[in-house]
Amino acid sequence: MECPKCKTECQEGDAECHKCGIIFEKYYQRQIKQEQPPPLTEAGNRLLGKCSACGNDISLQAANCPNCGNPQHAFPPGVKGWSWGACLLNWIWAIGNNTWIGLITLIPGVGFIMAIVLGFKGREWAWKNKHWDSLEHFNRVQKNWTIVGVIVVGCLIGFPLFLGVFFGMVSPQYQAYHQRVKQIENRSSKTAEEPKQSVAVAYSESLLPYQNTWESERHAAVERCANIHSDYQLQAICLQNEKEGHEKMQSDFGFSPREARKAKERCSDIYADFQLQAICMQNEKEGYQKIHGR
Repeated sequence: MECPKCKTECQEGDAECHKCGIIFEKYYQRQIKQEQPPPLTEAGNRLLGKCSACGNDISLQAANCPNCGNPQHAFPPGVKGWSWGACLLNWIWAIGNNTWIGLITLIPGVGFIMAIVLGFKGREWAWKNKHWDSLEHFNRVQKNWTIVGVIVVGCLIGFPLFLGVFFGMVSPQYQAYHQRVKQIENRSSKTAEEPKQSVAVAYSESLLPYQNTWESERHAAVERCANIHSDYQLQAICLQNEKEGHEKMQSDFGFSPREARKAKERCSDIYADFQLQAICMQNEKEGYQKIHGR
């Protein structure tokens, strides 16, 4: 007698192999079970139903009953129907459900028509082309495809719509902002082109003329530097010193606003040069600190 597993010679009547230790009776029973087809039960995740003729359990995907040979319905109740997932996601749904005919939707011109066909026939084709654990499993998966399809298409349609509404609201505000900027720039350019007499009037009406911008004071500073120096290089240095003095005169030099106004008036009465006015204000500050013990 030969062991069916390890091929070792054994004596007749032995219950087990003395080399590999298998029990012959159990081994043969297990082999017989493996060779037999699985019973028509719910084991093995098989789709089961009742034969319309004999009433025995059969696979829902069987075309004929294996017991009586009676033809079965092509689709169980609940399979047929419209599929939004197949229609909206078309070729993506076709790949996920082994329905390769759905790839026709990638062809320009006929893609839209094929998407409609998938909506009508997609569930039937998916039932035939892919293995399903049960009818409930099939319906649950197709429902998930429908939900994903609606979300994806909703985003594709809703996002451009949102952008259109957003830019429709923002664009007028953006244009109005640029118009205001242009108006301000135009007013500024007109002010810069006004005669010097109007600037002088504005100075006389201001308590603190030094708060005006340097550009409005530049012309007078250029004339002073030209009167002092004939050399253009020295005029440029003088003008730079004037500008630095003008910028210093914008601050209060540590005085209170009232004291700063008085000190600036005194310095401006003495000097027309901004640089000398700034030096004067610095001396005023030092004297003020000495007097008050700071």
